[in-house]
Amino acid sequence: MIKCNWYQCLIKRSAVHGEFWITDSGYVMGAGEDDQYDHVSHVITTAQDELMDNETEDWEYWMSNQASKILSQEKESLEEQLAIAEDGENESQIEKVKNDLYANWEMTKNIDYYVYDLIFNNVANLGIDPSVFNAANGIGDPRKFAMKHWGWKRLADDVVETWTLTRRDLDIISRGLYDAYDENVENQIFSVNVVSTETWFMAVPYEAIESGNISQIRQDQFRGWVAP
Repeated sequence: MIKCNWYQCLIKRSAVHGEFWITDSGYVMGAGEDDQYDHVSHVITTAQDELMDNETEDWEYWMSNQASKILSQEKESLEEQLAIAEDGENESQIEKVKNDLYANWEMTKNIDYYVYDLIFNNVANLGIDPSVFNAANGIGDPRKFAMKHWGWKRLADDVVETWTLTRRDLDIISRGLYDAYDENVENQIFSVNVVSTETWFMAVPYEAIESGNISQIRQDQFRGWVAP
């Protein structure tokens, strides 16, 4: 194991450069300034595609369409309630339902303003995972979402971020590093951040990652340092 204190590791110049996502299969997607998407944009786009499920490629249209369906179904339900209230001559209920119908009409007129709340408040009925929906809208930290829920690994130069660190994670990281940097990974030292526990493993040789030797990697760790 190549060791150094955390400050020496921090200032060590890397021989590899680039920003990538490593998916749970070890496939690499470019995520730097020269690519179409950065780390966050990759997650947002993937989450949107997952929710749209080939219905359309236009996220704004999909959002508006879902919100319109919600309001339309709500309007039908309210109209049924109004008919029942009128048959029973229930004046208080009639007034309440009419107010709700008016609110429904107001939201329909200004649907873009209400679209997020309408969908988020109906995720259960729509069969949508709220965490995926928030990631698709860039709410919270989409990078942490991708690492936790999809098992993606974030790679920036010689820094690797992962939600967990198991033998399988190391195998995915190893294949992703080689896919990103080819033979340049040989004899390269990496820093590995386990995001779920905020634990850093400094000066980790590629050979240790490739071998899947977790115990060797855990010999050298530094807690609490946050990447710039």
